[in-house]
Amino acid sequence: MAKITHLFSLCILVCLGLLSCNKTETSASYYCITVPEGTTFKKTGSYIKVVFPAADGYMSIGSMTKKSDLHTFYQHGYAFVEDTSVTYRYDENTANMSADYQVKT
Repeated sequence: MAKITHLFSLCILVCLGLLSCNKTETSASYYCITVPEGTTFKKTGSYIKVVFPAADGYMSIGSMTKKSDLHTFYQHGYAFVEDTSVTYRYDENTANMSADYQVKT
């Protein structure tokens, strides 16, 4: 059993070249998993059981295509969205629509 004793982010490189997902053998995807301090991971059979230190535990999981994005995800993995809004614009002459999204964290 692994117990997390500090703010934890596990960033791993997974090569997916052997899967049929339109990637080459040299393609890679990067994943970052961020959990609260005190979270434990326990292997149970072929599963991994995650036990959070509080009833409202959570996990952030990010998938990215560039290794350089891992640090940004690590820094913001616990940013909770508090409010959102969207403003739409539609140009009848060109039939173009655009939208601006605002997110408060």
